Amino acid sequence: MRATASCVCASGSRLSATPSRGATGSREKGIKGLGYKESSHFLRNVGLRGYAILDKHILRCLFEVGVLDSPQPPTTRTRYLATEQRLRDFARDVSIDFDELDLVLWSMKTGEILK
Repeated sequence: MRATASCVCASGSRLSATPSRGATGSREKGIKGLGYKESSHFLRNVGLRGYAILDKHILRCLFEVGVLDSPQPPTTRTRYLATEQRLRDFARDVSIDFDELDLVLWSMKTGEILK
């Protein structure tokens, strides 16, 4: 049995996902005003793993260690998913869990550990 996280928004739209690689599709369903970064926040906050929250802290860190060519936020779906995949590949290369690496990079830039 696989767990599913879901939320019904004020507009009546439903955002849901099952923890799997295919769950990225849940971010594409289209809730107006909810982009990939905020969708990832939601999915992580309800307990799903494997979603990058590509904020300025993470992007700057990835740029500084040479994973990205620019610290600028991805502006399209394709770029967001490609950047997320580069973070996933980097996590694999340094043998750190994807979700934990996200927290480590964020903490390095903010000086805070919030978990």
